Amino acid sequence: MLRRDSLSKYWFIVLIIFLVVVRILVLPSDFSKPIINILAIGDTFPDIFQPPDDYIPIDVARQDVFCRYQKKQAEKKAEIKWKTVEKIAKNMTEPDWWMNWIAHHQLDDDLKIHPSKVDIMYSWVNGSNPYFQAQAQQFAEVSVMAEGNPTWFTGHSRRRYQDHGELKHSLRSCWKYGRKMVNKFILVVNEIEINGDDVKLVPEWINRKSEWLKITSVQEYFAPGTKACFPFYNSVSIEAQLYNIPSKADGFFYISDDMMLGVPHTVSDMTSQLYGPSLSLETERLADQVTPLKHTDIKKIQGAQGFVRTASHLINRRFGSRPRGYISHVGRFIPRALMREAFDTFPQDRDLTYTMRFRKEGRQIDAWFLTHHYIIERHREAIMKSYFHKLDANGDGRLSRAERETMIADSKLPPARREYARDLLNENLQKVGLPEANAYKIQWTSVDGPYSIFGLDCAGFKMTDCLSADFATTLEDVAVDSVYKKIVIEKYKCGDCLIQRLLRSTERGLDVILPRDKTLRHLMVRALMRYNYNIREPFEGYFQIYTAVDIEKISQKYETETLPPQICLNDDIKAKTDRELTIGLMSDFMNKHFGDVTPMEK
Repeated sequence: MLRRDSLSKYWFIVLIIFLVVVRILVLPSDFSKPIINILAIGDTFPDIFQPPDDYIPIDVARQDVFCRYQKKQAEKKAEIKWKTVEKIAKNMTEPDWWMNWIAHHQLDDDLKIHPSKVDIMYSWVNGSNPYFQAQAQQFAEVSVMAEGNPTWFTGHSRRRYQDHGELKHSLRSCWKYGRKMVNKFILVVNEIEINGDDVKLVPEWINRKSEWLKITSVQEYFAPGTKACFPFYNSVSIEAQLYNIPSKADGFFYISDDMMLGVPHTVSDMTSQLYGPSLSLETERLADQVTPLKHTDIKKIQGAQGFVRTASHLINRRFGSRPRGYISHVGRFIPRALMREAFDTFPQDRDLTYTMRFRKEGRQIDAWFLTHHYIIERHREAIMKSYFHKLDANGDGRLSRAERETMIADSKLPPARREYARDLLNENLQKVGLPEANAYKIQWTSVDGPYSIFGLDCAGFKMTDCLSADFATTLEDVAVDSVYKKIVIEKYKCGDCLIQRLLRSTERGLDVILPRDKTLRHLMVRALMRYNYNIREPFEGYFQIYTAVDIEKISQKYETETLPPQICLNDDIKAKTDRELTIGLMSDFMNKHFGDVTPMEK
């Protein structure tokens, strides 16, 4: 009885002695340092990695207190917040030529416009740096993504952080084919603390003194009050504040390090004062997320689709639910002001994105889907608002019987032989002194109307099918807002077909949908120019590299063919047998096409 009581009293001492013995016999002798797998770059992957002797572990628990507070603050923010297009346009400066251009597609003979410049921007991770690896592993072990597997991030990141010289050759391609349009090349890198100093992790071959190059870190451009969750190992969060990087250029061309320009580009291939930014959309893959995603859903969704679907849900909530195309996997030109405006429209999800150190820790916004479709939808909104301002001639917010009859008549207008600004793109650019845009084929320009009417089948369309049977005949006035909501948001095809009929009834321009009131007319022209854009035709330029056979096929293909406007070599080399051969063939291909050294190299 006494023996049993003694064992019961001292069982934990026995357990501790047992664990110590097991530790001495089984585990490595130096257990004061965490063991982490390498986030390797290149063609070798050692099994384990010991942090440098002078690595000072981060107080992760302390930093998480501040991060959790920032996340709680984000959750208190409004889900949606925006200004009307009229309010935004009110404070805009309107050049004399805008009215004639939007209303009639006409340009004054003496009009000359100075070409703008763009920044070419990369974000680059030195995943092989041992301090970066040690720091990343500390945060990964306490992430919600760990779920009992402390080395999850290593397997997740091995292939993500491989580098086979793509960044160097991407810079060379942009220097070769786009130098004249460039203001600065901007390289966004990690910044970590090493021995008390903040150090930017840049490629060893980079010439830091180049006047063409600006090197910045996330810590430098993130806004005050959004830095509590640093550091980030998540490109989605890093990309969410790129618009904050100061520059003389109004916009930037964001390109991944595995993407290269394949043909000469001018600034007009990216953006122009006449036609706005050039956007690339997929036509086969569409997103239409009606409900917000839960974390359990996000973790199961492959790749970046979860972030796209979060952005889709936000756009749906703001502009109405409809399928919208994914953004093509190519470099993207983005106007800084419109990207900021897009994110500021969704304060809660914007700020939550700033709290995610790792991908899939929670809801995060895909910056490119959000910004592209925000621009497109804001322009469509300006078109629709402009028409309803015209329709409601007395501005009382009500549609009289006569005004409703006008609307029905507008929906029945016969087509005219229409001239599209898209078909005169280079002629118009040349006329005002801007360079031609020849790298891409242009599918649509918003100067010809909203993209939603492009290729839209409106055969058999009747406005009376969209509204109540007595819409045109009832004596009582009808609220403008209710009609707008019905045909622009709920039954969006009705609004699109109405605008298509109106625009096709005229030879050129958007005059037919502009208000007659002079003040409102100028206001809506400003709004239409703010959200002006054009859409490129899709092109083949994305290639997945798994084995040597894949890169051999690409090399053979472009022995006789011209490279596409952009080419992406997305390497995901899994095979060990021909790994070195695959990397060698990739290097040969890139050196052949993009071998000229740039001033940004040592």
